[in-house]
Amino acid sequence: MPKSATLLIIRHAEKSGLPDDDGLTPAGEARAQAYVAYFRRLAIDGATIAPPAWLIAAADSQESKRSRLTLQPLAAALGVPIDATLDESRFEALAERMRQDARHDGATSLICWHHKT
Repeated sequence: MPKSATLLIIRHAEKSGLPDDDGLTPAGEARAQAYVAYFRRLAIDGATIAPPAWLIAAADSQESKRSRLTLQPLAAALGVPIDATLDESRFEALAERMRQDARHDGATSLICWHHKT
């Protein structure tokens, strides 16, 4: 189990809802850009939280690339890669990885996932 880890979970940014649209709307792209400043200066109960050292997104699918696209500007700004290896249905495997992987000890991890899973 990670020790002193900070785990942040967000839903992907806005989508249009149109069939065959797997990306973000202009509002979603703006939110993704706004996350750069937000997560660089995040404070909870007055305590500053370290920027994410780990960025995790649901893997791209034919239906959606939104989780990865939501984190892309933050990843570029922080110089942190996005781990988008797990399909959205594999949230239990993600939880197990978070519990067992010592790389998350003492680190801030940000997960961007789909709202239905």
